[in-house]
Amino acid sequence: MEPSTITLERIVTMPAKPKNAEVPTVGFVELFKMMPEFRRDAIETFANIAERFGGIVRFRGLWTSYLLTNPSHIEHVLQTNSRNYNKGRVYKVRSGTLLT
Repeated sequence: MEPSTITLERIVTMPAKPKNAEVPTVGFVELFKMMPEFRRDAIETFANIAERFGGIVRFRGLWTSYLLTNPSHIEHVLQTNSRNYNKGRVYKVRSGTLLT
């Protein structure tokens, strides 16, 4: 199976969840079952998850992480209010001063 092509537009236009809505969660078992899909095409799998669950998705595995597809949410977490959100060592090493 050939990996599919995803446009940035498809990912960026995912609808945002209302502020008071419960954030949909992909649990450890469901995440584990998705591993073959991630190995085949990780970007397509993330796009499918965003289409299925919406603009904010929580992943609960060995640690908790989030998938954000709304540009204003991404800007808020990575730039505007970045000090309020924990980011791992790998993120800090790879991003450097890119977002400052």
